[in-house]
Amino acid sequence: MNLTKGEIVKLQEELIIIYKTIHQDRMADSFYFKGLESQNSSSQLINKINELEDPEGTLKSCIIELEEIKENKKLKMDKFNEIMDQIDISFLKKKYNIKKISDIDHLDVKELLKIL
Repeated sequence: MNLTKGEIVKLQEELIIIYKTIHQDRMADSFYFKGLESQNSSSQLINKINELEDPEGTLKSCIIELEEIKENKKLKMDKFNEIMDQIDISFLKKKYNIKKISDIDHLDVKELLKIL
């Protein structure tokens, strides 16, 4: 998968939106629906990623790997929180026109999903 710097940034931003959505859903499920079966998302993409063995861990790894490509150096996983702290998720949602969860299906990460 050969990507330009702009494509790497775009893919990383899209993965961050997906990660934040999945993480937020899991936090809500563990608080509000503890002991109940988890509900499917209205996003097919989120549901597909949730089928992975460790969706949050996989997304974290992808986000870190893209950051390594951008910075051209190896990073530790603890850099993940630093990356996430620099991101304004509201700005990204506006940038990619994400108004509701089902809008996530319009993100262009299908090629990455084939690899995962």
